[in-house]
Amino acid sequence: MTSPRRGRFVVFEGIDGSGKSSTLAMIAKALASDGLDPLATREESAGPSGEWVRRSITEGWPPLATLHLFVADRVRHVGAEIEPALAAGRPVLCDRFLHSTLAYQSVTLGGALSMEQMRRMHDGWCPLPDRVLLFDADPVKAVARTTGRSARSPYEKAEFLGKVRRAYLELAKTEPERFTILDADQDAAALARDALAAVRKALA
Repeated sequence: MTSPRRGRFVVFEGIDGSGKSSTLAMIAKALASDGLDPLATREESAGPSGEWVRRSITEGWPPLATLHLFVADRVRHVGAEIEPALAAGRPVLCDRFLHSTLAYQSVTLGGALSMEQMRRMHDGWCPLPDRVLLFDADPVKAVARTTGRSARSPYEKAEFLGKVRRAYLELAKTEPERFTILDADQDAAALARDALAAVRKALA
């Protein structure tokens, strides 16, 4: 009996308010309609380790503590959810992953650790995405989209998100073979259409 082909790993990245989460949900439904069985997941994860990450952010813990909690949550998330799904041949759609840590924590840490140092914390156990969809949004417009949320993140400030956006774009320049940049300022229907086309191409 042959083993199933390993599933493809597609990550949705972007600043808060870029529309990636709602788009991911729509794409997961579309893939399910195609007869696929996608795992739609997110970071911080839904488990207890993800709750610790959320607490560290909302309660203003030291950025270095938050970084290590993100990595610990990712270890659990990869082992318990992502790797089993990929090994079973399922496509995995993840709302944030490694590149979120590199972009956001490079700003919160203020250069105390380089992106390369943060990458090395993932050596040997962390799968790299087959495709990263970067939802590139204007920070002012993105913050305006978050105003109705019941629980806002301390990260949802235009100046901060502008720095994160620049970090994301620099990452995309260093890994052009992995990144697809999407215009997240366009209307939701057009964004979903472009994102679905990119995901289907990644899964082909």
